[in-house]
Amino acid sequence: MDVNQQYFIDLLASFVNNTQLAEYLNVDWGQMIHLAKLHSVSGILGYMVDKLPENQRLDSEDMKSMHDSMYSTVIMFTKRAYAMQQLMKKFEECQISCLLMKGYLIRQYYPVPELRTFGDIDFLVKPEDRERSHELMTKLGYQLSESGSAVWSYKKGFEYYEIHTHILSDISNLNSGFVKYLDDVWNYAMPYDGEYIFQLNPEFHFIYLFLHMSKHFAYNGAGVRMFLDLVLMVKNGPALNVNYISSELKTLGIYTFACSVSELCRKWFNVKMPINYENPLDDTSYYELSDYILSGGVFGFNGRDAGMPILRTEYCKGDSSNKSAIFKTKWQFFFPSYSQMKEAYPFLDGKRFLLPVGWIVRIVKNIYSGHFNRVYKRIIDVNNSDVNQAKKQYELFRSIGLSEVFKKNK
Repeated sequence: MDVNQQYFIDLLASFVNNTQLAEYLNVDWGQMIHLAKLHSVSGILGYMVDKLPENQRLDSEDMKSMHDSMYSTVIMFTKRAYAMQQLMKKFEECQISCLLMKGYLIRQYYPVPELRTFGDIDFLVKPEDRERSHELMTKLGYQLSESGSAVWSYKKGFEYYEIHTHILSDISNLNSGFVKYLDDVWNYAMPYDGEYIFQLNPEFHFIYLFLHMSKHFAYNGAGVRMFLDLVLMVKNGPALNVNYISSELKTLGIYTFACSVSELCRKWFNVKMPINYENPLDDTSYYELSDYILSGGVFGFNGRDAGMPILRTEYCKGDSSNKSAIFKTKWQFFFPSYSQMKEAYPFLDGKRFLLPVGWIVRIVKNIYSGHFNRVYKRIIDVNNSDVNQAKKQYELFRSIGLSEVFKKNK
């Protein structure tokens, strides 16, 4: 990590622990603002800088930029939280069970809840309530922007919701055991507000955050905000059953990954995580992982081409031939696996023999919707992808215990 990245982490650690921000030396505040935007924590940056002693005040332009980010974050959060509360009342009135998770719940553990941003608000409904929830959303004026078998997305003004019937979809590159484990999610629901609004119990929610993070690592990466969520849930949330969590993580095969993440959290934020672990991170892995996370942004897309995750997965499955791995990666852009296709086109579920029909529908849809240019760009990205970089990323992932995240495409 360079000096700006280190100070960025120090600033977030001060936010987590409510401590005085250390005096800065040779910090490029333009880079700090850039990092905060990448990781969707600009509001936290503005909040912490506002607490600096008078003799450490920044120049007026940078200060105004960070102040504006803090206030706009608070205003937007307040609007979206109020809108979510009203939506939950409608679900309660219609007796449609919904289960809250991730950001909307985690925000309560932040020192300033209004500074926890989210691009969308996710919640879960039971499969048998899918149509009723869709009818309600449509009646309330929400526009369906995307639909698949497991998640439907709705937008209205500044509001954006993803309504799931499965907490983790059965998509390629992920261990199918994770999906099966999370299929029992309603057994771990507990009351949140009223009779029909639920939340995940703390231990299951904590385990799910690791699984969710591993999913993002399987593609491009996970940003700092996901690590903040884990740390602040530990620091300010209910006491967690350490032995149960460790046992479940071992059964799922991601205990080493959870240990690596926990050790990174300890080093970054000086918070002991509730996992019985030995230190699995050597200095090389620590700095490589830190750089990978910080450079990638909130979901790891910054500066990374679209072909790299598939290329990396082909390599991790044992295809060390550059030409072969690149060809297979291109093939998947045109002809995705059955598990991917059935998520996008529910009519394929249970009808694998219709997969070629699905491919044709997808190609025609991409042409008429203008998305074909995006697919073409991804193919160009694959041509420019560095297979050696894909191998390096896989070795890093293997070293932190992420091998179990991957599986062969169906």
